[in-house]
Formats: sequence, C-alpha cells, structure tokens
Amino acid sequence: MQKRIKLLGSQQLVDIIQEENVTEHSDEDDADAHMVTWNESDDFSDIVLSEPYEFSADAEGSSDTEIRNYAGHPVVISSPEYNVRSISCAAHILQLAIGDTFKSCALGETIENARKLMKKLRTLTLKGMLKALKRRKPIIDCMTRWNSTVDMLERLLELHDICEANEELHMTQEAWTEIKSIVQILTPCRVATKNLQREQLTFGDLYKEWTCCIFRTQKFGTTLSEALVRAMKARERQLFQSEPFLVGCPF
Repeated sequence: MQKRIKLLGSQQLVDIIQEENVTEHSDEDDADAHMVTWNESDDFSDIVLSEPYEFSADAEGSSDTEIRNYAGHPVVISSPEYNVRSISCAAHILQLAIGDTFKSCALGETIENARKLMKKLRTLTLKGMLKALKRRKPIIDCMTRWNSTVDMLERLLELHDICEANEELHMTQEAWTEIKSIVQILTPCRVATKNLQREQLTFGDLYKEWTCCIFRTQKFGTTLSEALVRAMKARERQLFQSEPFLVGCPF
C-alpha cells in the first residue's frame, strides 16, 4: 500500500523523529546542517500537515524529493523507500532550457546592456521626465527569473524613443533588434509557464502545453528560436521519461 506523506511544523516533526526512532545526521561543514532520514520500517502514514513546506528536485531530475521547511531544514525522502514518485516542475525545466539558450547564444552582454540602460532610466532626473511624459516606470529584472528579464526587455522597448533621444542611453540598432527578437521568441514560453502553473494540471495538459510551446517557437525560424527548441527537447526527458509520467499518462 502506498504511503501518504504529509507535513508538519518544525516542533511536530522533531517529536515524531524522537517517537519513531528516526536518525538525525548533522554535518557542521554543511550549510544544510540538519538532514533527516528514516527507514522503510518506520510508519509515517498518520503524519498530518499543518505548515507549508517547499518541495524541490535537483536540476538533473533526481529521484529523491527534498522537502525543505521555511526555517531552512531539509528532509530528504528516498522514493524507493516510501513508494513515493515525483515529477520535476515543468515550469522549472522550461526555465532551465531558457537559461541554456541564453548561454549558448551568448545573450548575456545584450541583456546586461539593457539592464544598465534601465538603471540609468531609474535615476531621479530621467525618472521625473518619464513621469512627466506619463510613461511607465523602468523595471529591473531578477536575474534568476527569465520571465522578469523578458518583462524588463519589453519595458525597455516601450522606452526606445526616449533612449534614442538621449545620447547617454544610446544602443546600437543591432542590439535593439536582438532585444525585440528575444521578447518575441519567448512569448510562447511565457504563455506556457502561466498555463503550467495552474492548480489542476493533468499529464495530458502538461504534454500539450510543452509540445505547443515547441511548435510555436519553431515557427519563428531564427537561430535563437532553433536554439531554444533544441534546449527544450534536451531537457524534456526529465519530464516525459520519468516513471510517474510514463505510468500516469493516458497515451
């Protein structure tokens, strides 16, 4: 019978560890100092969840699922021991594919130049001018989230005329063209990411959104779009060759 693992608050987890004779390991040199494991014979079927925990898997799609509470203490569950199987987050896999594309196409310099322009546009003088012209505020991206980078580039395109009129904000036409291309080509990914984060998502929905994203990206027929498609196809095995997907997929 498959066990259902539910989560507890920190103190409740400690109590259960003590009651169920669970072994706690500590490594002073490890940033994640408190690692908790338990044996197959331990029965945790009655554990009840009360506090939010974060689930994650490593970028290579490890079969181990890590539960990390917001206090920073990880609990690693080995799937074979608990008959628990996980599938990688599709939105995260897509983010990794886009990151691969940014690296392979050497887009770092263009994005960094765009980021510098945005920082200049956020200075008091230029910010005041934009407000007087009733233009939307310049935004800075979070470098670990590609969708925020696209939002930043899209906002910069809106301010193209302002940059062209100011010598300090000058950027080559090739750079502007590349920025426009990045925004356009990543539009299908933005749509897919939103759909992949729905609360109710079946395996069929996952497969449909992923394949539609690849198809729409291919239609651009550019070097960048082709690189993104290759990256997505290289990463998709982490989704579609996992045991939960192969067992649960209806086709």
